[in-house]
Order: sequence, then structure tokens, then C-alpha cells
Amino acid sequence: MHLQGLWLRSLWVLTLGMMANAFVRNRVARMSQRPLLSSPLMSTVATKRIRVTHHRHSWSTVGRYSSSLFYLCPSISSSSSSSSSLQSSSISNGSCAKAATRLSHQDHHHHLSRTPTAIRLSRSSSSSSGSSSVGNNKTNKAGSRNGKRGGSRRSKPPRTVASVLHDSIAQLRQEVDCDEPEESVFHLLAYVLMEQEDQQPQQPADGDGTQQKKNHHHVVLTWESGFRELRNLYHTLVANRKRSTNVNPHSTPVYHHENQRTLARRAVTRAQHQRLQQLLQRRARGEPIQYLVGQWDFLEWTFAVQAPLLCPRPETEELVLRAWQKVVRPLMTQYYNDENRRIVRILDVGCGTGCIGISLLALAIQQAPDPVFPNVFVTALDVDPVACEVSRANARRIVSPFTVHYLVHHIGAADYHHSPGDYDLVISNPPYIPPGEMEGLARTVKEYENFGALCGGTSHDGMDVIRQILPQLPHWLRVGGECWMEVHPTQPALLRDLLSSSFAAATTNKNKRVEFVETMQDLQGKDRFVRLRIVPLAETGVENE
Repeated sequence: MHLQGLWLRSLWVLTLGMMANAFVRNRVARMSQRPLLSSPLMSTVATKRIRVTHHRHSWSTVGRYSSSLFYLCPSISSSSSSSSSLQSSSISNGSCAKAATRLSHQDHHHHLSRTPTAIRLSRSSSSSSGSSSVGNNKTNKAGSRNGKRGGSRRSKPPRTVASVLHDSIAQLRQEVDCDEPEESVFHLLAYVLMEQEDQQPQQPADGDGTQQKKNHHHVVLTWESGFRELRNLYHTLVANRKRSTNVNPHSTPVYHHENQRTLARRAVTRAQHQRLQQLLQRRARGEPIQYLVGQWDFLEWTFAVQAPLLCPRPETEELVLRAWQKVVRPLMTQYYNDENRRIVRILDVGCGTGCIGISLLALAIQQAPDPVFPNVFVTALDVDPVACEVSRANARRIVSPFTVHYLVHHIGAADYHHSPGDYDLVISNPPYIPPGEMEGLARTVKEYENFGALCGGTSHDGMDVIRQILPQLPHWLRVGGECWMEVHPTQPALLRDLLSSSFAAATTNKNKRVEFVETMQDLQGKDRFVRLRIVPLAETGVENE
């Protein structure tokens, strides 16, 4: 009878354990889908950290299930053993928030043999909503650690265009080698925002750092408008800052239009900010802005620019416009009205990026009497293979589908003898800076741009390349054809004397000679351009125009 009673008690204990196990599993499954009871007793248990330790000798089948009941039934004695790690959510405003539990049974007896284990009831909170999820991943562990400090760290608001604009300009102003810091930031920030415009469009950020709705109006920056929009925004920010300092420190920022407000609050992603910082560091070292953005405007068109090619400059724009107005456009009209409808042939010596010859061809395409077939052809020469490739690429971008009207030869001026002598215009921006002035150039020019495209040679006057071009002009140009060049302000007088000296014999060929016509000044009042003309050998001279 004693053995029978002992057997019945063991069976009863086993039955209770199985029932408790089923109850716990059912209860946990239900709790994961609905909030906990908001009773004072449950709130007290959920907000306290309870640690219960046990040893190997107290481990039993009933002990596994009774320890699981501890979270659901607080009246169970704390001496019950368990191997579960439980987490509950933090309590906000005296009520129990949504939570879920996870029971992880550890059945490895070697782990439980000597080391005491613990049941930890810890809270993990969220920074804003007061809710959290319970699990065994790293995020929940981090949440538990933050719960010890009363909540997780609040995420920083995203950077906006206004803040990045202000900080970047202040950063470049501290650099000695960076000129025009404001303009540099306008270009670089517009380029970065435009670079990722299609891949990852950004929404404006609210005052609290959150992004606005996706259907909010989004300001799209283009290469033409980006610089202008950011410059206007910067001036508005400066005016607002002065107003808040001198008038009312709590005044609301005033913007000229809603698009400007949207642009100021537009969020700048981490990738965009990192990209901008890389470009700012290169700019601080003196690298030309044209190389950083990879393109630059010349007249009405945007040309690709690649190191170490010469960057397009405003003085060269003046050269192109003057040659177009005085030579190319009149010849187009004259040749189109002829019975044979001759073609205007232009030779660009030292093309670089191709901005001179391509711009003349693009102007001809715009204003050609016959838009189907503009009667202008351009041949470009350069000794740099990079210049040849870049100029071809620019021609495909700008004058397509008339790229056949633009031919590029990888050859120097002294070696180009394939001309039949019927070019109407030779135009060039040759290297002309005297070697003695190279050291005085800005760092952004002398350390990055091609030395051979800047320095005019080893002679003190910097006219070595010009002396190579002059003897070729009678071979290239027809009688009446002209040569336009951009030169150093000291060189027009030297050219006039050179063509009237014994060197003039070297420029005579096939009963033709080179004659100096006039000197033209740039917008800064410097003698910057010279105009030469091919005349018959018997002709004595031409008066300056």
C-alpha cells in the first residue's frame, strides 16, 4: 500500500506538471497577440527586476513548469527554479503597454551543472512610443541596456540643406587655399543633390526632424537651377539670421516663396553628406571646381571637363562670340546665297575640351538658313589624347546629330599639313603664359591644370607655340581667311613687331602672307585677342579696323 500511494502521488505530480505546461504555452501564445492585464499587481511585477537563482539539485520536471508560471502567477514562491529568460515591456503613464514573451528552454545539463542561472524580468523601452518588442536579438538587448537609463537615446534629426549650407561655407572660409568659398559650396552641394536625385529622392524635414509626407512638393534641382537656388537660399538665410539677432531672436524665418522653404528644410542623407565632405576636402586643397563636378558651362552649353585639361574661361567665351559675329555668321549667309553654296570651314588649334569649335558649330546649327544641313564644318587639333576623347564626347552631347560636322585629329599644329588651304577661320587659345609668370598663378591653376596648356614655352615672352602656328597659316587659310587667337596682354605688340620683321618671311607661302589686323580687349580692359588675316603677297598692308 505504501508503494501504491507513492506511485499515485508521483502520477498526480506528473499530471499537474503536464497541465501546467499546457496552460503556460496557451497563455503565452495568447499574450503575444493581446495586451497584458493592467492590474496593479501585474504592473508591479512588470516594473520590477526580479532575480531568482537555483542550483542543479533543485532542478525537476515540475520545477521547469512552475518557474514558467512565475511571470503569470506572482503568488508562486520565488524558490521555484527556472531556466527561462523573460523580458517585459516598459510601463508608460501607469499602464502596461503591449508586450510579448519568449520562453527559451535550455536543456543542456552541462551548462546547468555548476553555474547558477537567473530569471530576469527587465524592461526595454522605446524612445518615442513607449512600446518595445521582446526577443533574443541584439536590438532587444540594446533596448534592455537603454531601459536601465530610463529610455533609449533619441535619434538625431536629419541634416537639412539650410544647416549643411551654413556649415560648409564656414568650413571652407577657414581654408587659405580656397577662393570663393560661397560659390564653391553652391556648386558642390547642388551637384551632390542632383547626383542622387533620381536614385533616392528626399522629402523635406519638419522642425522636429521627421520627414513630411511623400506627396509633399519636392524641389528638383538641375545643373542650370541648382547654383542659383542655393545662392538665393543662402542670402535669405543670412537675412533671417541678421533679423533674429538685431530685431527679434524669436522671429519666424521668412522665405521668398514656398519652394525656397521646402529646399531649406529638405533632408540631406548621410551618403550625400559624406560625398559633399569628400568634395569639400578636395576643394580645400585647391582642386578646381570644374574637375570636382566634371562639367562646366560655356556660353549656352555644358561641357564635360576632365583633369588635366584647361578649364573653360569667360575670356574664351568673348573670343568665340567675337569670331562668330564678325566672321562665321556673315560667311554663312554669304555662302548660302551663292550658287555653289560653299561651306564655312573652321580650324580649332589646341581644342582641349572642344568648347571653341563646338560652340561655333552649335551657334551655326541654331541660326543656319537651312536647319537640315548647316553649312559649317569644324576640324579640331590637339596633341593630348585625353583632349581628343573629351572633345569628341562633348560633340556627341551638344551638336548631335551633326557630329559629322566636327572632326578631331590627334596631332600638333606644326605637323598638320593635310589642309588644302581653304579654311575660312583659324581660331585658337594656345599656351601663352610666359614661364616667369607661372609661379605667380593661383594654386588651383598651376598645380592641377595641364602645364603644357598654360605655359607658352621656354622663351621669356611665352610665344613658342604661337611661333609654330604663324608659319602654318598660309597653308591652312585661303586668301582673305582670318586667324583669331587669345594671347597674353603683352603679346599683341610683340606679334605686330614679329610680323613686320625678318620673321615675316617664314609666314610667306604660295604668294600669301600673314598680316596683323587689330588688337581687341576683353571685358577687363586688357589686350587679350589678336586678329590676323591672309593677304596676297603683292599687297602692302591693311589698315587697322
